[in-house]
Amino acid sequence: MRRWILTAILGFLVVAMPALAQQKVYDISNYDVDVVLRTDGSYRVTEHITFDFQQGAFTFATRNIPLTHIDSIEDISVHSDDVRLRNVTRDVRSGEHIIRWEFPERTGPTTFTLSYAAHGALFAADGLNKIDWDAVGTGWSVPVHDVDVRVVVPAAFDLITSDIRIQPRDEGRLTETSEGWVAKFSYPRLSPGTAYRVIVSFPRQLAGRPPGSARSGSGIEWELIVAAITAGLLGTVPGVVAFFRWRGPSFESTNIEAPDLPLPRAAVLLNGATSGGQRAFPAVVFDLAARGHLTLRRVEHKRWIFSQKKIEIEFHEDPADLNDFEQDLIDELKPHDTLEQFGSRARSYRKDKLNEVQGALIEEGYLVKHRSRSTRLFGAGFLFDAVAILLGVVVGGWMWVVAGLLFGLSIGAFFAGARMHTPTEKGARLKAEIEAYLDQTREKIERLRQYDPTEAARTFIRQLPWLALDSDVDQRWVKKLADALKEAREDLEAPPWAEDLTGETVEAASQAYVAFMPYYHVTTAAAAAAAP
Repeated sequence: MRRWILTAILGFLVVAMPALAQQKVYDISNYDVDVVLRTDGSYRVTEHITFDFQQGAFTFATRNIPLTHIDSIEDISVHSDDVRLRNVTRDVRSGEHIIRWEFPERTGPTTFTLSYAAHGALFAADGLNKIDWDAVGTGWSVPVHDVDVRVVVPAAFDLITSDIRIQPRDEGRLTETSEGWVAKFSYPRLSPGTAYRVIVSFPRQLAGRPPGSARSGSGIEWELIVAAITAGLLGTVPGVVAFFRWRGPSFESTNIEAPDLPLPRAAVLLNGATSGGQRAFPAVVFDLAARGHLTLRRVEHKRWIFSQKKIEIEFHEDPADLNDFEQDLIDELKPHDTLEQFGSRARSYRKDKLNEVQGALIEEGYLVKHRSRSTRLFGAGFLFDAVAILLGVVVGGWMWVVAGLLFGLSIGAFFAGARMHTPTEKGARLKAEIEAYLDQTREKIERLRQYDPTEAARTFIRQLPWLALDSDVDQRWVKKLADALKEAREDLEAPPWAEDLTGETVEAASQAYVAFMPYYHVTTAAAAAAAP
């Protein structure tokens, strides 16, 4: 055994050592930057970068200079006192000026000096010139140590100390020299991917670019982002206000009796022909089961090593006791092996049936369809989007704020346009009766749950078809009722239309929880799963 372990270790080392030997490790032990503003508005930038090649032999290095808000990089030179350079190449792609230089195999600390002119990088706004420069960009994947930055403002500008502002103030100091005013900054260590930004501003002396969406090499300014988002939020306000104002008449009701209308119509009056209206289908399924047309049977489906609890349906329909909607639903359920399968595969059928119900409510004067209004709003939304993209991409800068406002208006227009159907006065009164009945039924069960959980459960079972339409009756709500039954340690006999064949054995006080599984499981499958 020892020989085998030793052989395995040696084998691992034979395989791993060449890979470890090829691995290259380095960091940047020193990074000095001089940014000299020239009287033509360009910068002369000199960078002294010391690479500490710690492991492996290195033969090239690169420097990527982002061109965001820089017109051009020119007069580039690279040299080193530590190694002879060869084959210096330059390329511009993906918004960056890429400088690459090669040298003989090198290990240990090596300093390279880059010098270049940056044109079109000086900012001008509000009576000020601003040198806003990422002296160290975010492109480095290794730590950068000992950062020193000098920014020189020409003596020709005839400035005084109070004219010049520097950032970050606690890391910089300002002195006057024969070159002009010099701002010096120092920072001990930057983590990988961390920029070091310096800003020097003074009374305007030169033309410069206006503040835009980004500063040199660092992406979008947070002030602009906040302004664009704020404008976008304000833009949504008109649409949101219109959405709620256009919801139609509203009435109060104290109805305590089940409304005299089919469950699908009640579902569409409550939630429209949307995902919320899909609750019509579990409601009708429960009603058909309670009337003896269906048996819901909870079984265990096994596939490979996995098993799931699913709901199968046994049909006993009597056509003489079914309306057209119910008969169509039964015919659609039969080809599906489980109710979950119906929930996932019969989406187009459910959508078409709800649209039929909605059309009937419109014909009978319960709903009004605002097709032309919604069409105009959707058209306006697409137009706002197109103009916003044009302004943001083509123009840029502070036009992004206008683009944000237009995006907000677009969202508001789509939101308001979604209010395509509203109830008439007759429809609003009937909707209020449905809501009042559901509220009172749900609240009655919640009161019973506290002192008589068994009666609360029986009431729940009797009212299940209507409660399936109530968005407040969800899996969490049902579980509270099941938990109350378990705490009361009372048995609950399942209704004859609900069978459990999974073979689960639980204590008597937990039988109620098992009995409820088909109910909210079916609701989840036929309503929530249908929503997408």
